Amino acid sequence: MTAATELKVTAQALNTEHTNLERFVPRGDYDNLLQRATNAEQQLFTVNTNAHRKAVELAITAATKSGKVTPATVEYHRTMCQDYEGLQRVNAYIAAAPIVAGLSGLHGRQPELSATALNAEEQAMCTQLGVDPDEFRKNKPSETCAMPLTEDRDTPMMATDLLALPVIGNVQIHAGSIVAVNADGLAVTGAIATDLTYVGRAEISVDTRGLTSGSKRIEVRRNRAFQWAQDGTIDQSHLFQIAYIFEDHTVTVVRDHHRVQSWWLRPPEQSRVVSQRVAVALGPSSTVWHERARSAACG
Repeated sequence: MTAATELKVTAQALNTEHTNLERFVPRGDYDNLLQRATNAEQQLFTVNTNAHRKAVELAITAATKSGKVTPATVEYHRTMCQDYEGLQRVNAYIAAAPIVAGLSGLHGRQPELSATALNAEEQAMCTQLGVDPDEFRKNKPSETCAMPLTEDRDTPMMATDLLALPVIGNVQIHAGSIVAVNADGLAVTGAIATDLTYVGRAEISVDTRGLTSGSKRIEVRRNRAFQWAQDGTIDQSHLFQIAYIFEDHTVTVVRDHHRVQSWWLRPPEQSRVVSQRVAVALGPSSTVWHERARSAACG
């Protein structure tokens, strides 16, 4: 009897030690379930946070583009949208807000390249060559003269053998005559004067009598040898010497304070030779060959 009683007591004690699964779970299972729940909550929080931030940025970006929110207040409105209720309040404000920062008309425009104003020499060049000053200013190099090139430069080039020059008012220039420009860069007939610069030969006739200066243009050929008349002062001894304008089709070697340098005298037998600094010489009927006009005044 004693042994049976001890066995019964031992069995009851063992039964008492077993966990009631309706009230308890194993610790390992509990920890695993708790970790899964925590991970799920964190993932849901991350998804909701990202969605909220995206909604905030969309709302503020749209309000900024429409002009209802200025760039200076973007951060303020973003701070007000820390939670869902804050975003709702900001959306309600934006819907009722007036436009305070409309487009200025500069949206999407690129700043124009700044160009240095033309100096007197550049303005005179544009006038003499018939170049649009605005176009020249846009293409004017911006590099400083004191700075040497550090790489190859695509330097623009233009032909100057035939120019279209504005003509001074109240003058008649005949085709084939000597053309010069005055101090204002306007084309005039070749004459004895102190303020003229030799250009070349008139290719067409232009009459501006009764018209204002610059109302017409004349085509002038240059950088060629032209057979001008001479005043009888030129002979073979003046070969390669400088000639001066005497009148609209005549040159001379007499230098005084009223004549404009025309260029160099060259022999007729060399009229087909491209030489560096020559321009005219004796020809038939008291004429001379004149080449490569140069800008220079006598005085």
